[in-house]
Amino acid sequence: AFCDAKGARKISSRLAMGDLEILGAMSGEAFHRFQASELKELQEVVDLKHAICKAKGLPNSSMLRLFEDKAEAGEVVKAVPLQDNLPLQELWRRRLPRLRALVLLPEEDTAPRSSQGGKALTVTEAKPALQLLGRQAQVITQLPSELQGDRALVLEAVMKNWKVLRFCRANFQDDLEIVRQAMLQNVAALEFASLRLRGTKALFLEAVALNTAALQHLTDELREDEDLLREALRWNPFALRFASPALANRKELVMQAVKAEGLALLYAGREMREDAEVVRAAVKQNGSALIFASGELRNDRGVVSEAVGQNGLALQHASEELQTDAELLKEARRDVASLTVTQTSAAQNRGDIFSRGGLVSPRPLRHGYPVALSSTGFHMTMADC
Repeated sequence: AFCDAKGARKISSRLAMGDLEILGAMSGEAFHRFQASELKELQEVVDLKHAICKAKGLPNSSMLRLFEDKAEAGEVVKAVPLQDNLPLQELWRRRLPRLRALVLLPEEDTAPRSSQGGKALTVTEAKPALQLLGRQAQVITQLPSELQGDRALVLEAVMKNWKVLRFCRANFQDDLEIVRQAMLQNVAALEFASLRLRGTKALFLEAVALNTAALQHLTDELREDEDLLREALRWNPFALRFASPALANRKELVMQAVKAEGLALLYAGREMREDAEVVRAAVKQNGSALIFASGELRNDRGVVSEAVGQNGLALQHASEELQTDAELLKEARRDVASLTVTQTSAAQNRGDIFSRGGLVSPRPLRHGYPVALSSTGFHMTMADC
């Protein structure tokens, strides 16, 4: 599909006269040719792309990719993407033998065609396109029908680029081996798996060991599986966010999560956030979890005392009444006073202690939780410490 040495010399001579020939990236056939007079007003490759789109009737330049042929290891030639901001003068300096163009089809248009928008490609013409799959998964929709239906080829393509799973045929999206190879690269590939595979427990038991975010692609039925959620919580307590409403109120599972990370209480069901035992377990691990407890428990002196004992800064999340409790204030001051000068300085840099004296809990903010923190009734200066 690429030119030989003799062809390269012929093209080079034409470039010397100012002509620029562009071939189809996959077919190798002539795509477009610019005369020197047409190139006078073009400054960069991006201008060249706009000119090609205008000549070919393409709606926007985002559908077009340009490549240059580069020799590697002697005779081997590789198609390398051209930078949009590359000056055309640089192309003349390189004396490129030729450029290649690839037209990307809209997602809804999956009919195989050539880069010229015409006939379907032959098997021989399509083979050079396989090297582009690592950079552009949608190329697979431009292959001829027999290649799109070739399981070995699709499996190889998915192993190069997991995003190919999105554009391949439905029967391959239902193929366990192909889907698994894509998943091993990125669990986001499970979004494009068939409904049957998204309901396969064994596949997701493997996926959560890679990334518990895989649980967002479960079927509703599998989302109710206790064993799967339990395994996910073992890897990441915050996987509780993907639990079904029923499992988010299952005490055993919520306790497993909050004992490992108290802030996972955020994703517990309402009943669990009103359960004193669950909340105590959460604040024992991280006092800041008090902010996610029910209003009744944030007014419970025993629960608040346990939270403050773990983190004096947690007192701001208690009810207004308890924020002014003398004993709790004393306990909070004692906890904060235990910080060394170095630790206090680091805490100030993180935003734990505002210069005006108000105390805040940093972890919910660092995790992006939408909470409004207030220090009303609970002011502490470094002098107090």
